[in-house]
Amino acid sequence: MPLLLLLLTLLFSQPSLAQTSALDTVAERGYLRVGTTFDYRPFTYKEGRQAAGYDVDVARLMARELGVDLVFVNTTWTDLLPHLQEHKFDLAVGGITRTLKRQTKAGFTDPVFSIGKCALVRREDAERLRDLTAIDGPNLTVAVNPGGTNEAYVREHIQQAQILVVEDNLAIPELVAQGQADAMITDNLEALRAAQRDPRLVAISADSPWTAETLGFVTQRHDQAFLNWLNLFLYQAEADGRLELLRQKHGL
Repeated sequence: MPLLLLLLTLLFSQPSLAQTSALDTVAERGYLRVGTTFDYRPFTYKEGRQAAGYDVDVARLMARELGVDLVFVNTTWTDLLPHLQEHKFDLAVGGITRTLKRQTKAGFTDPVFSIGKCALVRREDAERLRDLTAIDGPNLTVAVNPGGTNEAYVREHIQQAQILVVEDNLAIPELVAQGQADAMITDNLEALRAAQRDPRLVAISADSPWTAETLGFVTQRHDQAFLNWLNLFLYQAEADGRLELLRQKHGL
């Protein structure tokens, strides 16, 4: 193959050069599509039919900065990355943990929160179920939502207790409070908020979680232009106090 033809072939076969950024497609379309699960307080949930949560409000700020409308697309933790890769939305939000495995399939923004796994149990069981070893008992039930890092953590660390998979993540705290499950393993921010809403519950190890992780927003892996915009937006919204106001609004 002639050298010039080889160079042209290599140049135009690079996906990062050939791909149009979401910055361009969103502007042309006139609206930003944001995928979320609506099941993870305080980041994403529904109040009636209205989208609510910290990440939801941040997405509204993003759309305003872009000068476009905002459309939310419902997804699940299992389908989140496949739906993103199928271009069903431009951005995914909602308390999404940044992991190396997910990074191979998508592009993460800089961290927006530091989190860690802990447990939510009934207040009356707090002393008895004070750590992960106690929670992993042969006559106990641990509830978890499928498809995310919480389920992966439970599958790895719970060997004796029964694992109860619950599709509706927002329903799990009530199952624990009613005694239908002994514990919920989740991120400390969600556990603390659940305990604040329901005095029957308490978060175990929330101040010293069992893992050290971060949350971020997610877009296409090769769309560096959009990632650059997202990170600059987060920097500026932090600097001018807009993110702090949202953290106060949502108790974060």
